[in-house]
Amino acid sequence: MGTAGARRPSAVRDADPRGRAGGLSWSTILRKRAGYRRAFANFEPRRVERFDARRRAVLRRDAGIVRNRLKIESTVTNARAFLAVQREFGSFDRYLWSFVAAKRIVNRPRSGAVRRARR
Repeated sequence: MGTAGARRPSAVRDADPRGRAGGLSWSTILRKRAGYRRAFANFEPRRVERFDARRRAVLRRDAGIVRNRLKIESTVTNARAFLAVQREFGSFDRYLWSFVAAKRIVNRPRSGAVRRARR
């Protein structure tokens, strides 16, 4: 896996990690799902990547989504990074499979017992 990480485009390495849930409950996000779908162009990355400062300012006033400026900015940044990965690898699917040499990893415990995670 070490070499796969080296092939990542810089847009992925430099993407703003603050776009994650950041203290919000999933129930809050799920209640706003329709608002997100509407606000972020049905999650079409080619449309989201073109959101300019004016469109992002409108989103900061949209009560149908979480209006945090950093979350809105990172959504646009992440759309750009997603498209950069698609361009470099031909598809996002191919990028993800590159981490496991296009082979499924099936984890099966050697015994029937469930193993506990180490602390």
